[in-house]
Amino acid sequence: MQEFDFVVPKTLAEACQMLSDGYGRPVAGCTDVLPQMRHGKLKTERLVDLSRIKSLAYIEHSNGRISIGALTTYEQMVTDRQLHDYAPVLAQAAATVGCRQTRNRGTLGGNLGNASPAGDTLPPLLILNAQVVLAGSSGERRMAVSDLLLAPGKTALLPDEIITSVGFEALPRGMRSLFLKLGNRQGMAVSVASVALALQLDGGGPVQDVRIALGAVAPTAIRCPEAEKFLIGQQIDPITAGAAGRLAAQACAPIDDVRASAAYRRHAIQVLVKRGLLSLSNDGDSHADN
Repeated sequence: MQEFDFVVPKTLAEACQMLSDGYGRPVAGCTDVLPQMRHGKLKTERLVDLSRIKSLAYIEHSNGRISIGALTTYEQMVTDRQLHDYAPVLAQAAATVGCRQTRNRGTLGGNLGNASPAGDTLPPLLILNAQVVLAGSSGERRMAVSDLLLAPGKTALLPDEIITSVGFEALPRGMRSLFLKLGNRQGMAVSVASVALALQLDGGGPVQDVRIALGAVAPTAIRCPEAEKFLIGQQIDPITAGAAGRLAAQACAPIDDVRASAAYRRHAIQVLVKRGLLSLSNDGDSHADN
């Protein structure tokens, strides 16, 4: 394993300064970074450990808006009542990450900064229309999660910038949500394909609003605007849900790798989207209504 410096800033300003020369990498739980370094997939001269900046670990709800600090762990999201009430899809996704030890170490900011197409929290954040807050030496800026994610392992972060929080509006009252993930084994699986869905029906009838996002089937997590547009005003039944699944699969740009073929991933998306839409339209008791 390569040699590197390990530094521990006590403040956000100090952390940004340590990153300003472009030779550092911010870390917290290290659940992604250390395995990448061990296998030679990431090279850096300095790891900047943010874990002492306690102000970056929180979940707040105010006036219908949720704000989550970048150092908030998956386990904190799993157990937070506010998320289950106002954005259950994100809590569901966090619960699928690794084992409990990983969930107690890994952070939301780390999942975003790693920018893996298979990042479990990314499709939920896309359907929540989430924004990230970035802090750097020149100040603070905000951008949509969809704009932050550029390519596998690549974000729009400047060298001295740190993700400090993620914010989004709570799902509208009556909108149900669901996260589905397909992996090669029962536990601690990296996604072969994943789907985040939110669905609101007009009085139990036609679709009033719908949001669909996919993971592990394109260079970044993606939304499916064509499938969403198709579903507005439609009754959810097996035929309609299947057609939406095919439209979602057409939005994919999957690859062949050791976990699955591109063709398998496209088929998986069709099945997961169809299954998710039918579940949300028929099973109101198993999904939180706001």
